[in-house]
Amino acid sequence: MNKLIKYSIAFDIKTNKLVEISDINSTNNKNLICKSCQGELIAVINHNTPHFRHKVDCGASSETYIHWVCKEIFRTLSKIELPEFLIQDLSSEYRHEFQAKKNTIIEEKVPITLRTEFKNVLEKELMEFKDYLITKIDSEKKYQSKFKDVVIDIVAYSKDDKIFIEPFLSNPIDIEKEKKLKEIDITTFSIDLNPFIDHYGWNFKLEKLRKYLISKKYKKWSYLNKNTFKECLMDYEKHILLMVDYYKDDINDHRQKIKDIEKLEEEYKELNLRIYTLKHESEKLYTDIIKLKDEIDYPDFD
Repeated sequence: MNKLIKYSIAFDIKTNKLVEISDINSTNNKNLICKSCQGELIAVINHNTPHFRHKVDCGASSETYIHWVCKEIFRTLSKIELPEFLIQDLSSEYRHEFQAKKNTIIEEKVPITLRTEFKNVLEKELMEFKDYLITKIDSEKKYQSKFKDVVIDIVAYSKDDKIFIEPFLSNPIDIEKEKKLKEIDITTFSIDLNPFIDHYGWNFKLEKLRKYLISKKYKKWSYLNKNTFKECLMDYEKHILLMVDYYKDDINDHRQKIKDIEKLEEEYKELNLRIYTLKHESEKLYTDIIKLKDEIDYPDFD
């Protein structure tokens, strides 16, 4: 472990629970390990900053440490908050399909004069914030992919559904892992732990990290699987149709005015054609008059 950082959490193999250094005394300072290397941890209590240290250094990084702490916390959770999925976060493939479906409905249901305004009142989220009830947690689970195997930090199950969860400190999901996630086709989000460490430091309380992991605030969607996207797309279609119904008076008013404009424009064109015809006939008559006058030297009287 990073010797510059004082770690405040250990795992008690007797109770199978995480423990804080602040709860350790001479009666419960045994059976404490690091979940990364399974090595024994010693509680350093009489110190300006009480902490745990390895009996034999395992060389694990600070990111490895907070990862296993997060994984153990997730095993105790019954639900977490899932963040909104913004339309702007869709992959290019999904975004093309979404925009095509959205524009088809709007072009059919909304007059062209109202479309820009109508689009501005539509929801910006494809999926709203919601709770995800957890029935089971796996960690460090390997999945096969044509782009090589990928190890998922946390797999959360809910009835017949599951999602991948990737907490990170300095190694967010990269392009290669994104390709593997797309091929496996499991909805995935990441959790940025940097704001937590920046705020609380390494001598944090478990309850603070627990609340952080539950909250939607620092979660970001990395991939939305195909079935979930289809369901979200269907829900968004319903949302558009509900908004069409809500603005039906405005829509009908615009449609009627467009019909009136088209009718008046047609009448205007017909009238202009008649004016043009009359003007042409008038000019011809005038030309004939002048010609006849010239032939007989007909005097003009003002």
